[in-house]
Amino acid sequence: MAEREDGLLHSRQNKLNRLRERGIDPYPPRFRRTADAATAIAEFAASEAAAMENAASEAAAGDSRERLELEHSLAGRITAMRVMGRAAFLDLRDGSGTVQAMLRQNTLGDGYDLLKDLDLGDFLGVSGPMLRTRTGQISIAAHSLTLLAKGMRPLPEKWHGLRDVEIRYRQRYLDLIADPEVMTAFAQRSRVISGIRRFLDGRGFLEVDTPILVPVAAGAHARPFATHHNALNQRLYLRIATELYLKRLIVGGLDKVYELGRVFRNEGIDQDHNPEFTLLESYEAYADYNDVMEMVEQMISGVAEEVRGTMEIPYAGESIDFTPPWPRLSLKDELYRRCGIDLDAYPPDADAAFIKAIANLIPEASPRESRGRLIDKLVSTYIEPQLIQPTFLLDYPAVMSPLAKEKPEQPGYVERFEAFAAGMEIANSYTELNDPAAQRARFEEQESIRQLFRDEEVDRLDEDFLTALEYGMPPTGGLGVGIDRLAMLLTGQSSIRDVLLFPQMRVIPSGGGGLDGREDNLLKFAEWFDHPKRLRMLEPTRAFVQWSRTRQRAGSIMEFSRWLDLPEHNRLPPVNAYNDWIQQIGARRRSYAYEFAHWLERADRNWERAAEAAEYYVQYEFAPLERLRNVRDFAFWLEMPENEYRRWNLVEAAEYYTQMVLRR
Repeated sequence: MAEREDGLLHSRQNKLNRLRERGIDPYPPRFRRTADAATAIAEFAASEAAAMENAASEAAAGDSRERLELEHSLAGRITAMRVMGRAAFLDLRDGSGTVQAMLRQNTLGDGYDLLKDLDLGDFLGVSGPMLRTRTGQISIAAHSLTLLAKGMRPLPEKWHGLRDVEIRYRQRYLDLIADPEVMTAFAQRSRVISGIRRFLDGRGFLEVDTPILVPVAAGAHARPFATHHNALNQRLYLRIATELYLKRLIVGGLDKVYELGRVFRNEGIDQDHNPEFTLLESYEAYADYNDVMEMVEQMISGVAEEVRGTMEIPYAGESIDFTPPWPRLSLKDELYRRCGIDLDAYPPDADAAFIKAIANLIPEASPRESRGRLIDKLVSTYIEPQLIQPTFLLDYPAVMSPLAKEKPEQPGYVERFEAFAAGMEIANSYTELNDPAAQRARFEEQESIRQLFRDEEVDRLDEDFLTALEYGMPPTGGLGVGIDRLAMLLTGQSSIRDVLLFPQMRVIPSGGGGLDGREDNLLKFAEWFDHPKRLRMLEPTRAFVQWSRTRQRAGSIMEFSRWLDLPEHNRLPPVNAYNDWIQQIGARRRSYAYEFAHWLERADRNWERAAEAAEYYVQYEFAPLERLRNVRDFAFWLEMPENEYRRWNLVEAAEYYTQMVLRR
């Protein structure tokens, strides 16, 4: 495969050299196009329809066609070429769609020779009249051609399997080239964000910007990324939320503010988590969480109708109906209904009894975890996956929400809701705590939790924010919406990576050309196990045993390859040579060499030595025994209750395991 690609690159380089020798600039600075492809086609179709209506008054059909000619200069990437001697048809694709260009030698003259040095993927400008061909396709007849950019690498031909998933996310530009539907999904994401902005602007909110580099990473339960500012000689963090800065603005007198921006959390990667993501936060003075609930319903349902034309969105086999009003459920009541856990039965000094009560529900529950984290695990395990239709879960324990105002009629609980849809959280809101003394006490409690449980992700004390609160903040309703998850729902994507143009990926070491051996085999296993039949029938460790039985004993492959390299054997087809070899050595370990022999006959490159081919095969096509331990460990990890594998896309699980566990 590599030799074939090298040949294609060499061919394109030769064409580039020929173009320059002929005085053609393969990368000109500009080209003035008069329309995009979709506009040009629509204009011609409209003119044609108008002409047909007036056909009775025209003197002759030929005159009518002449008046229909619309001159245009169009440009785009060549995605198809059909050359028929003195005529050729090219498909040019731009951001709006595809238009066919018709090239004729008798029209272009010497300009037709440019065709010999064009390849799929090149950008081409075409000027000439629009017309409809004999087959009925609206096209542009080329009167002049301008090469706009010579592509030096061939476009991807096939999209299948793990490697293609890697390429889709790692080289998004290739994904956009290969699949126009991907561009549609990202266009819809952009419309979601625009719709949210219009909604908030229409309600009198002011969009603002707050710092990304902050001295205290507060406002959420998350681990931050840290950096160092050299000039200030100061440790700074990438923000994990925008909340505390936006509330400073409420203190300052801006009654309605919002920010749409990136936040960064040093956490794992899975189907609906990425370390950097887009977050909407809004704050409205003189509002509470009931007002925010109504606003969320109106905003999300309105954006759904604007982007998709309906409030009922198909997603993962379900029809998600965003039509207001959404159900309101009490967190305390839902926990009791689904788990039999009554939170009120366990006062703050009864943590041991609480852990014992949930031991069967959360087997890994430990005294090393705070009560807030354990309740969050109960919600994530037993409530969240059941909330398919848009639903508000209300009134959280205060220990889970240090920035929210306590419910006057229900001590120990705060005015907070989370909105869920399709089994995942999409929004979070509080009636904001504005009592500076109570806020300080909550922050100090969080700091004590951090000291007690060490690495637990809790909120942090921000002294400057407390100072701001002491100047007075009116009653305020706050909101946070994960834009990426909302975009997943409204565009029908099952993974957050499919709504992020450039999701976070493992860095490939320079010169490595790919994953190292142990990670490569781990991902191969994940891809193999992700097959629906195996996922339903096999536990991960049993699947590992079945997979590994056919991936061991590379020694027989190397032994056979060295025998095949002998002068008296290397003229034989590999499979025939294998049959001769097996007669000499007997039946031991033959299946692995047999697979290699077949692979060698199918290989699309001519190896000078079979031993070199075997080394490549063992490294990239085959999992040697010494590497399988990592895959076995991954299988055990998958079976842990908190990593329940049927909830994962297994390839993404392997990516997460590689980054967060294997490299630790």
